[in-house]
Amino acid sequence: MARTIIYMAGSKGLELVVGVFSMHLRDIVLLCVMLAGLILFLYGANYYDALSGWIGVCLVAGGFLAEVLLRVFKRARKKGDGLEAVKLGELSIQVV
Repeated sequence: MARTIIYMAGSKGLELVVGVFSMHLRDIVLLCVMLAGLILFLYGANYYDALSGWIGVCLVAGGFLAEVLLRVFKRARKKGDGLEAVKLGELSIQVV
């Protein structure tokens, strides 16, 4: 049986190469978490099991929020100034 090995030139970090698609391991894990959440939500909806349905909703929302936060932090690191590079509007907190 022939074995095909695919190398990516210039790849940084862990990546999975399937055909023409290339995904980071982080993206694959978050996608699997969101898929598991969707399956749990549908299971809970089908069998009237509220706990598994809400766990599924939380997994989907958590996977989405994790992806958004990781992209914000990645963009902030690209600018080189740390988290100060991400401006979320004028926010002032005063302790009284």
